[in-house]
Amino acid sequence: MSLARRERHELALLYLDLDRFKAVNDTWGHNAGDELLKAAADRIRRLVRESDTVARIGGDEFTVIFPKIASREDIAKAAQKINGALSAGFQLHLTGQGTQQEVGIGCSIGIAVYPGDAQDIDGLIKAADTAMYEAKQTHNAFRFYQP
Repeated sequence: MSLARRERHELALLYLDLDRFKAVNDTWGHNAGDELLKAAADRIRRLVRESDTVARIGGDEFTVIFPKIASREDIAKAAQKINGALSAGFQLHLTGQGTQQEVGIGCSIGIAVYPGDAQDIDGLIKAADTAMYEAKQTHNAFRFYQP
């Protein structure tokens, strides 16, 4: 944020929540859930630039930080790509059973943009989280924060 402030450009924070993740954990166990989290992180990482940051912040939630964005349209396109990649089926290897299981999850994404949506990191996270909950209402969608 300091760099964005100094160079007078926007940055975007995406807050992702995996849909139907709990069902994977409950049905096929925590090893399958862990495998799914790793595969989801890998898919997200392959879709963003080297200068962007992907982080799992807990449970089935991730953030993606785009430190310099040209437009909201670019971020919308990135969110659509991430959503599409996470909506495609995942092949999980079920430990102890020697079998594979295809699962579908999807995600809900909330987007907040600095400096328009918040002036500090806590406010930006809160804005992105609020937008994510709005996106979750429509399933497999993304939403920009709207005050």
